[in-house]
Amino acid sequence: MVREHLDAGGCAVVATHQPLSLPRFVHRDALSRLTMATTVAAASTAAATKPPPARGRRSAWALARDLRIALRSKAELGIELLFYVIVVTLFPLATSPAKSVLATMAPGVLWVAALLASLLSLPRLFAADHADGTLEQIALSPWPLPALVSGKIAAHWLTTGLPGRVARSLLSAQYALEGDAAWTLAAAS
Repeated sequence: MVREHLDAGGCAVVATHQPLSLPRFVHRDALSRLTMATTVAAASTAAATKPPPARGRRSAWALARDLRIALRSKAELGIELLFYVIVVTLFPLATSPAKSVLATMAPGVLWVAALLASLLSLPRLFAADHADGTLEQIALSPWPLPALVSGKIAAHWLTTGLPGRVARSLLSAQYALEGDAAWTLAAAS
């Protein structure tokens, strides 16, 4: 009966504590998806039996989780910052070295470069969670979705927005910004 169901394009989920002798028609990718699905389902079942923590702790949990995940892949953290530094550095080299020209175009260049750099990291905000099924588990959890998403957004800003803000303050020196203009730009970002 299971074989007929699978041949018709169906799906079978097996939960057991015993070793499985899988038939030869099970594909290796299907096995890895099955293993991942049972792991996520077991984790969500265990999480569902625990009482939900306080409201602020829900966001803190999502923040800590996403910070741990982001810090595991350090190469992805530097891509946005490297792009921002390259774009902001190339503009003064391509224009006139006059202080008035650089000071006039500085706010626009710094902001547009920051926006373009942030577009590099936005697709990764939910992509990994969607790919492994965690996003569905988060949506189905008993915790409020806005609290969990706000934790994800805060972690995203800490790993991509904060380094850009620090770099923005340092890179504004290339554009001959006076003290008040540099402080206004730093405060607005």
